[in-house]
Amino acid sequence: MRHADASREVMWPMWLLWGALTDWIENKPQDTSQAAAAMRRAAQEWLAVPDEVQAQRVYFERWLYEEMGYERPQAARPAS
Repeated sequence: MRHADASREVMWPMWLLWGALTDWIENKPQDTSQAAAAMRRAAQEWLAVPDEVQAQRVYFERWLYEEMGYERPQAARPAS
């Protein structure tokens, strides 16, 4: 965690994602198998993400907003 400031574009969304996944199990124990499967899928997909900012951004945007249901920030919403 001592490198968190240097890699904020990865550390902050990673913290949000794994927090949401672990909260899923804690808050809905009846969904443990689904949450665990999502954790495995998120981890496997992360390992396949190229070490480049844009690819990491796409990964986190999908997982945070589409998979986990975080509200997309107003500035990041696509124009309709």
